[in-house]
Amino acid sequence: MSVNPGLVTRGVSKIVQLLLQRYAAELQHRTLLILCDNQGTVSNFCRMGAGSLAAAAFQLVRDLYEAAMAADVQLQFQWRPREDPAIAAADALTHEVDSADFRLCKREFAWICG
Repeated sequence: MSVNPGLVTRGVSKIVQLLLQRYAAELQHRTLLILCDNQGTVSNFCRMGAGSLAAAAFQLVRDLYEAAMAADVQLQFQWRPREDPAIAAADALTHEVDSADFRLCKREFAWICG
């Protein structure tokens, strides 16, 4: 299944922003390695969104790098195949059934990831 790199870029950007906010002191002067199995997303971050990335997504990439610089954190994005143990382990967590789990409809998901 192919996933839109622009959508993944927005999601990754928001997650890393949250990590930078929550763990700023612990991450200061360090490199944060972000592994992703979506080559388009990794390319968006490694090339700073140059090329075909939409303006809104480019702004998210730029904002993320600015937040990282302000927190004195280096970001390193790296593609890994889906079969990589780190990717497989993270993916497995998304398949666990949780009795308190809930799902969002597409409209709500779009609003959150918007």
